[in-house]
Amino acid sequence: SMEVFLSLEMQNLLLTYQRIFFVLTSFLSVITMTCLLTKTPQSQAGIRAYLLYIQVRFFKKISVYLDVLFAPIPAFPALGGYCLGPLCMAGIRAHSVLMNRSPASLKRQRQSLVVLFVQIAVPLIMIIVPAFILFTSLACQCIPFRVTLPAYCVLIFHPLAHNLILLSVTPAYRRFILKHI
Repeated sequence: SMEVFLSLEMQNLLLTYQRIFFVLTSFLSVITMTCLLTKTPQSQAGIRAYLLYIQVRFFKKISVYLDVLFAPIPAFPALGGYCLGPLCMAGIRAHSVLMNRSPASLKRQRQSLVVLFVQIAVPLIMIIVPAFILFTSLACQCIPFRVTLPAYCVLIFHPLAHNLILLSVTPAYRRFILKHI
């Protein structure tokens, strides 16, 4: 059996950090929303609505629900935790706000998450790993050129790979391309 102990001081510290991050996130969200509404170039007007939607959803779901209304306290390394927010104190549990989904809906959601992971993580890794190798080699001169040159080539390859991944894993984009081939 695994014992997990979280002192009252640590619990209060976690709640304080959640509140601080909520305030910072709120401030940055106002700036982001202002920029999206007033500074988005006309050439990006089509995507602005999506960015606004994502911004509002993330702020509402993550910052408001988690940081304020539920205030979860994780109990790592155990897979669990408890919450101390006003909704939890009122008897509404965080898991009760999730809707029941059909197996088909869950399957589509999982597929979408895989697509999103590939769209975001793979291109990001193609930047982070080579950049780490290059910056490390500059800082300590401990990585040979035969390693840094391929890392640089991967970095150059990123835009092409990003576009190929984006076009190939997004079903709507794939259909568009196949329709016009």
